[in-house]
Amino acid sequence: SEDKGHGSEETAAELYEAFLKNEIVAYLTDDSVSDIKNMVVGGSYTIEQISEKLGISFSNNEYIDCGSDGIKELVCYFSDPYGSACIAVKEKNGKLCIIYIGPTGVGATGSGIGESSINQKGFVSSEIYAGSGIYTYGYINAEGLYQEWFTLGWEFPMLFDDEDMPDILPEYRVGDKTFCVCEDTLRRSAYEKAGLMICTSSEIKRLIEDRRIEIGLDTEIVGDEPVYGRNGTVEF
Repeated sequence: SEDKGHGSEETAAELYEAFLKNEIVAYLTDDSVSDIKNMVVGGSYTIEQISEKLGISFSNNEYIDCGSDGIKELVCYFSDPYGSACIAVKEKNGKLCIIYIGPTGVGATGSGIGESSINQKGFVSSEIYAGSGIYTYGYINAEGLYQEWFTLGWEFPMLFDDEDMPDILPEYRVGDKTFCVCEDTLRRSAYEKAGLMICTSSEIKRLIEDRRIEIGLDTEIVGDEPVYGRNGTVEF
């Protein structure tokens, strides 16, 4: 029967070291989070090839423990003067699998400049400075599955011309739905007629908290990491 368990710690450590030396490949699986150019599901890549696809150089690595199960994962960071990207790699049944690449708008993959980081328990923060900034938060669980918590971006409806109250709305993606936040009753009606899904800051705060619980993201995994817009309020 197929072995569904993890390899030994010694095997994983040896594979990670070999990968860092550019001696073996890691596989991009169905669970990987990536839209990197020329990287395909089922493909296998050395660390140098990943650097080439990202268009930025490998800078450093560290070991983390997603899900706090005592099994280590490898995180590799790539950086240039404009930002950074990272990949997370996990040993599964004797081979290395890429379980996260982000942010996907950095380097050769897009025009954005940004950065991404993963804390010691697998909490992922990424930001793309695409004009107004796009923030994405999620986490990698003990099985190596990345789940998005929420993304915060911006919507520019262009329905009002008021210097004192710019026509800019925080736009949240929570699960499979997208919402814009607006507290002004008159504007809310106009935005809804234009086809936007509108909610208040307190409503989006509740949706974000419900999503956190839904994906099993414990507060101790987030720790004291800064989470922009988590409470449904942002500053322009």
